[in-house]
Amino acid sequence: MDREQRNSQTKSGDRFRAVFDVFCQRWHLYGMRGDHPLLLKLTANLTPFGTMIFIPAYWSFDPKRDLNWRAITALHKARGVPKQGPKLSANQLAARLESIYAAELSKEANARKLKGEARTTWMLQQLGRDLRTDERELRRILTKSRDGN
Repeated sequence: MDREQRNSQTKSGDRFRAVFDVFCQRWHLYGMRGDHPLLLKLTANLTPFGTMIFIPAYWSFDPKRDLNWRAITALHKARGVPKQGPKLSANQLAARLESIYAAELSKEANARKLKGEARTTWMLQQLGRDLRTDERELRRILTKSRDGN
């Protein structure tokens, strides 16, 4: 092959790649496998510097419905380097003790046959929390006691 033929082949290969890139961008494709298009998908990838979440442009994204945050958090923490420090340990211990106490209060509230708002108010008072605290926070505390975290 002479030089002119190699240049024309290189140019046609470059043109094909440029057109193919535009084609893939237009149809949200990762590429092709034979005759089958590979559609871009929602992905979470661990990199040396963090966790990369890719959301394709065509996706109607709902973070609560579309992502399994527990799985992503587990992936992100897979590096094996736990958070450290005396303040973190003290806060975790305090949260754990509060969750154990909240579980005991829940049993006592059951024994007192407290339900609904009366139960929530009584438990918040016993925990020393502001009565305007949302009921969801109380549920989170109780969940920690069941999870053992």
